[in-house]
Amino acid sequence: SDDSSCEEFLSLLKPKNVIISVGANNSYGHPTSETLQLLDEVVKDYKLYRTDRNGNILVKVIDGKLAVCPTFTN
Repeated sequence: SDDSSCEEFLSLLKPKNVIISVGANNSYGHPTSETLQLLDEVVKDYKLYRTDRNGNILVKVIDGKLAVCPTFTN
């Protein structure tokens, strides 16, 4: 949503992977263009995974590091 993450939070966190859990064609219009724009402006270098586009998303710990694995079941 528009107020799910603020600039300060994203600047502090600096995520390398962003997962948005959202249904296809949801009535709320998520993710909003403002949210995606904020990510682009503040985080810049990140990989975006969306359940409406990538299907189920599995996060594994491999050799002590997180690995994000979309399953493409949609």
